[in-house]
Amino acid sequence: MTATATEAPVLEVEDLEVDFISGDKVTYVLEGVSLEVRRGEAIGIVGESGSGKSVLARTILGIRPRGTVVDIRGAVRVSGKDQLAASDGEIRSRAGSLASMIYQDPMRSLNPTVRVWKQIVEAVTNRRRVPAKDAQAHAVDLLRQVGVPDPEARAMAYPGEFSGGMLQRVGIAAAIAAHPDVLLADEPTTALDVTVQRRVLDLLEQVRAESGMGLVLVTHDLGLLADRTDRTVVMYAGRVMETGPTSIVASTPAHPYTKGLLAAIPRLTGPVQRELPAIGGSLPPLSAPRAGCPFAARCPVAQDRCATQRPPAVAVADGHTAHCWAVADEQEATK
Repeated sequence: MTATATEAPVLEVEDLEVDFISGDKVTYVLEGVSLEVRRGEAIGIVGESGSGKSVLARTILGIRPRGTVVDIRGAVRVSGKDQLAASDGEIRSRAGSLASMIYQDPMRSLNPTVRVWKQIVEAVTNRRRVPAKDAQAHAVDLLRQVGVPDPEARAMAYPGEFSGGMLQRVGIAAAIAAHPDVLLADEPTTALDVTVQRRVLDLLEQVRAESGMGLVLVTHDLGLLADRTDRTVVMYAGRVMETGPTSIVASTPAHPYTKGLLAAIPRLTGPVQRELPAIGGSLPPLSAPRAGCPFAARCPVAQDRCATQRPPAVAVADGHTAHCWAVADEQEATK
């Protein structure tokens, strides 16, 4: 880990609440989410679909869903700048430099009718005038950095002429073009085969190490974060369930939900499992604020109060926290 505890966080999220409002219907997407990232640090945000991971990433960037009224409370600061109070113009001017994102499906975020080099440097050319020759040279250099072969020729190609793995590299080149302070990667390897996944993740690690930016890796696969991130934040139904050093969360998880996620990961060693354990049930409806712990209905160690009383943040160890009544009881018993 290259960051130190004395450095100011490059990303701060404090008690973030996000509600989507459509007519008289309210969807409570995020509830009291807090996290921070320091310069040069990599954190993972993990949870199943519907946990709020992508909404959190987009809120950090200042992206709002179209056609939906969004009520946001709390605080989001990138390099000290308030993202929630910023105007649309300020958000556009900051795009790519304060925070940038690599999307799950780069084809959907790239214009198929525009040459790749123009899209790669868009975050730079949108803010200041850059001679076309210089902008194209910058795009070629970025393609070279991310390992795209024959970058001079590939810069002139269109997105449809790239394979999935190469297209994701184009997305990474575009995301780092303006040297962002924080890079968010939203399920960047989901559509790729295992070999290409490893290459893309290795590339993200290389870019982070060389640039010193903060990296937020969003995924549903907890196993993907091992040896890739300094810390992990486990989310469920719009809340943080557990957070701590990735090595600790992966080896000695405290929250029952994290334990369930880990149990569902296929193992290369040990007894052969014909069927992987699954977490029974489904996410609670987001049409009302979650009372108590949102995982209570699926939790194997749930108590009566879990359904009605919001669990406290329990310090399991230095830097390792779980929001769970059972963990709170365990900690109290050891005092």
